[in-house]
Amino acid sequence: QRGQVLFLATDETWRLRSPYGETYYDAFWHACVRTVARPHSDGRLTLELDAAVRKPGEAVQVTLRIEPDQKAAEPRPETFELFHRTPDGARTARNLQTVTGESGLYRATFALEQPGLHSFLVRRGPSEDAPPLLREDVLVR
Repeated sequence: QRGQVLFLATDETWRLRSPYGETYYDAFWHACVRTVARPHSDGRLTLELDAAVRKPGEAVQVTLRIEPDQKAAEPRPETFELFHRTPDGARTARNLQTVTGESGLYRATFALEQPGLHSFLVRRGPSEDAPPLLREDVLVR
């Protein structure tokens, strides 16, 4: 398998620390690592969050796109289940709703109360113990 590579031709990332401290610096590097370290997928699924960092009580919008399979013309379900893992390790099944007029696009918004790292996972099977196919994280602080 081939991975992804990030090439950053600058020595100025330290400027992200001034005057905001670690807020943007950490978010930048977390986003870089998340992008190049994404789990392998079959190329048909894309999971996205509208933010990498949120404050407690703010909401995050989760979007899943399923590219059409040219070989199989199966009907799309109205909802898509994924798992939300909270900072304390609890896992909850969450449903994304189909976006009207957009085939293969699912979206939902979830409020995040607990500080820490929240993960949204698409699993290879229906069990919450199945290995993740896709994962996106949002930091609440």
